[in-house]
Amino acid sequence: MSLAAVSQTGDAQRGATLSAMIDRQEIRAKVYPVTRKQAQALAKECATAARESQEDTGALHAMCDRWRIEYPASDYGRHCEVARLTDAGWWARKIRPADWRQYETQQLRLGNVTQYVSDEIAKARQWHRAAIRQQLENLFLIRDDHQAIITMAQASDAGTANPAIRRAEMIVRAKGLARWRAAQGFTWTFVTITAPSKYHRMRTVNGKQVQNGKWDGATPRETQKYLCAVWARIRAALQRSAVEWSCFRTVEPHADGTPHWHLCLFVLPENLPAVRAIFRKHALAEDGTEPGADLHRCTFEDYAGPADDAAAVADRCIAYLIAYVSKNIDGDRVSGGSARDTDNEGQRIDIGAATESAARVEAWATLWGIRQFAELGGSQAVTAYRELRRLREAVPDSDVEAVRAPADGADYCAFIEQARQRDLELWTQTTRQRLIVEAAHLDINGREASPALAELATEKNLFNKYGEPVRRWIFGIVADGKRWLTREHAWTCTDAAGVERIAADKAAAAYFRKVGETMAADRLHWPDAVDSLLALAPGFLFLRAPPARALDS
Repeated sequence: MSLAAVSQTGDAQRGATLSAMIDRQEIRAKVYPVTRKQAQALAKECATAARESQEDTGALHAMCDRWRIEYPASDYGRHCEVARLTDAGWWARKIRPADWRQYETQQLRLGNVTQYVSDEIAKARQWHRAAIRQQLENLFLIRDDHQAIITMAQASDAGTANPAIRRAEMIVRAKGLARWRAAQGFTWTFVTITAPSKYHRMRTVNGKQVQNGKWDGATPRETQKYLCAVWARIRAALQRSAVEWSCFRTVEPHADGTPHWHLCLFVLPENLPAVRAIFRKHALAEDGTEPGADLHRCTFEDYAGPADDAAAVADRCIAYLIAYVSKNIDGDRVSGGSARDTDNEGQRIDIGAATESAARVEAWATLWGIRQFAELGGSQAVTAYRELRRLREAVPDSDVEAVRAPADGADYCAFIEQARQRDLELWTQTTRQRLIVEAAHLDINGREASPALAELATEKNLFNKYGEPVRRWIFGIVADGKRWLTREHAWTCTDAAGVERIAADKAAAAYFRKVGETMAADRLHWPDAVDSLLALAPGFLFLRAPPARALDS
């Protein structure tokens, strides 16, 4: 819908407001990506304009289209969509990445992206990370029993948001996956898949990057979608061929920002020829006859060591993966302290210091929303592994301890074996299930069930700020049908003023400690409560019935 059409749906003032916002946004995208404060100011104006146009669905769609933001369609009704569009926070989270991507697309057209991202985006991301860090230092997490208070920064440093921890976990998981498959007689091949020439903005001539005349305007995000589609066809073909496989995948950019994939693929030696044929068939399906495609589009580097030595198979694989994982996370332990890459024609390009290169890769992945690492096929979900590592001491249940001990000891190979033997899965609950459980302690006293449950849902924050039920909460793990709680405490985020208020009221602190102990005790009986309270299901009529796919119940 054109801007003129949007203006006709409301008064002239609203149309003028939208025009002014769009003009400012388009001009700013050509000069420099929006800052955090600029995005917040624009977001407030957008939320105000959306409130004035909330009865006109066409106008709301037009606003999103003009800002190149996907319309927030909801499975739970239009009121949830309007709640997002009238929220300045939602607009701020959407405007900034959309504007940065538009800016970077323009830099691609100008040929200014030669080190993964433009210099302006690299600097902006550095400032953005510093601003986030400052914000995390000023926020606090308080445990429900009030016996622990930490900053959000401390929580971030203790998890996979910390590059060192993230790198270590990736290497541990890759090592465990390699040893698990090697013990089963699998070998590995290192596969590289690159997009056709038309997806690349630059090419290399005599060691120098020049603009590629074949480029059709594709962004790195669009190229990633193409590679995902290729992988989906490969995966389906492997399934039809009954080939058992596992792989650890990394996604990294060429110098011009175009993504390419590396997969350390584990298969049985007798299946290697068929696997190569499947990969090449689908990787070369588009523009497979162009110059250089046969040599560089899909390459394989097979393990060449002793096939009967499982340890050697795994160790050689890890030697490959460590370099790729490290140079795309923080640059630590990269040989020589410098990073090099190739373009789509296999030409080597010096990128610079490994740490600087890793920072630019992180900016690139954040900018285009690209998931860099993935463990695929035949192993165990990493979330269950992380949940078990919350349990630092041995547990009395032998089945749970059998999976907890290797997870705590970072023996991912043993963890995979034990997890598969015991059908390990997450213990989760949806909004509906939690309402059933919480309603067990609800004293209705003659009141209608629906209003009472609605009040309970609001009190327990069982819906997000836009009125949608939260998909699920994780409470622990299930091993051989036995549930074990891994999250005994809930944490609340607050600022310094909130911490002072809690610390000043000692009586309230003592009360909340008692409440926390009661909640922890009650949670141990939740599995039985869920089964016994299913009869309360009719009480959920106050909810708009969602489609089956929306809730994991």
